[in-house]
Amino acid sequence: MKHKSLVWLHFTNVYLGICALLSCIANLSFLQQKHTPILVFVLVAIATIWFYNLAYQKVATSSMLTHRTKWLIQHKKQLITVQSILTASLAIFGLLLLPNVLNFFTYVSTAQQLFLVSFIVIALFYNFRLITKAKFFSLRQIVLLKPFFIAYVWVGLTLVYPFVFNQISANKLVYFDSNFWILFIDGFCYIKLLAILYDVKDVEADAAIGFKTWAVKLANSKLSNLLVLPFSVFFSVIVIVLHQLKYIPPGLAIIMILTYTSIILISLLMKTKKSMIWHLTVIDGVIILKSVAIISLNNMYSS
Repeated sequence: MKHKSLVWLHFTNVYLGICALLSCIANLSFLQQKHTPILVFVLVAIATIWFYNLAYQKVATSSMLTHRTKWLIQHKKQLITVQSILTASLAIFGLLLLPNVLNFFTYVSTAQQLFLVSFIVIALFYNFRLITKAKFFSLRQIVLLKPFFIAYVWVGLTLVYPFVFNQISANKLVYFDSNFWILFIDGFCYIKLLAILYDVKDVEADAAIGFKTWAVKLANSKLSNLLVLPFSVFFSVIVIVLHQLKYIPPGLAIIMILTYTSIILISLLMKTKKSMIWHLTVIDGVIILKSVAIISLNNMYSS
């Protein structure tokens, strides 16, 4: 029963929705956004679940039979119902929040508008196919850039949109300060690394259909040494430098470095084969632990 509950939690992407919710709360608490409507957090969680359900349902075919795709095919009818409810919820909650952003064009510059649209464009073209002269094409097919697209959309949903919403709701001109950009860059970097590790669970299925992810290209044994380790160390050094320059407070710097350290440890543990549920729980668990740590840190400083 417990295993079945975990499967439902992961394969319906509810776990990822919780990750997004906590990540959003952590980001806004660090940026001192204290009056965010609860509905914003709910919308972030639902949008995350909806987006990933759509992405996985599109690749759940008999040509790529992993544990997850088999489960998705078996529960297709139930998942269509769930997705319909999520779509309706997104529409209703979006309409409820719409009055707060009616002055969007007053407080958001043209450059910022293009920035905001970029997340939607990438999210849509990641899940839906573009029509080219030769064939249908989606951003998902650019396999080596897939982790970058995922990280970019994730940061947009859990940081950029909620922050902009709060600024407009408070009748303020949208301004992205150094704290915002530090969270943006750090979020993009560590989510990108997690997305690369995420593909390890499907390495055999991906290799069989010629889907050359980083895990397939480098082989699981080399992924840590050649990619995850050097990038994690590099990002940690950047954090230390920014801390020394007084851009990152000590508590947040420690959390960021511990996050990259945990990513290295996970990549080393993944050299031996693990179950898919282990992959999903542990890799996404990094997001939860980091978010809870930032929320706790901000509560400690504000009390």
